[in-house]
Amino acid sequence: MTDKNSQASIQHDFNGLTISIPQKINYFIVLFTFLWLIAWAYFEYNAVINFINSNYQLNTFNSVWLLIWTAGGISTIKSLVKMLFDKERLTIKDQQLKIQHSIMSLGKAQNIATHQISEIKLNAFDGHIDQQPLGKILILHADQTSSFAESISKDEALHLIQIINQQLQRRTSNPTTDYSQYNTKF
Repeated sequence: MTDKNSQASIQHDFNGLTISIPQKINYFIVLFTFLWLIAWAYFEYNAVINFINSNYQLNTFNSVWLLIWTAGGISTIKSLVKMLFDKERLTIKDQQLKIQHSIMSLGKAQNIATHQISEIKLNAFDGHIDQQPLGKILILHADQTSSFAESISKDEALHLIQIINQQLQRRTSNPTTDYSQYNTKF
């Protein structure tokens, strides 16, 4: 895309279409998390040294504290890595649509045959259900719904829906100024 405010990177060539969207980064939260991890490492180091100096003997409180503190630090490190390196990728190639959520190229992917796609639409409800974030673009297929583009604006999502429909060579028949033009049933 040519818009400097866009999150998506679009690669369209004879092999197919690839849309890549990095996680939106909140630098304040990243800085706070990084500073918290420095304090966490200091206290973790002291707790481990005390454990070693006490001939590997800890009372119940210190044992539980060390386990919870270690688990909290590991969880925070995972969150920081996700904040910095999470990426969503949608690829349309060889009659397959692939949605991949990955962190540093590791993650899960979902493959959908393009003939199974019944509708591509803008997500009307932009919230969280059961702690699972939903994307701005919903892809309905074979009695299931897949989501994509969690961290982009509504306008950018509408633009991406048009690009995806063009790649699938499916367009709405009667364009209007209403958002329903972006809801495509096949």
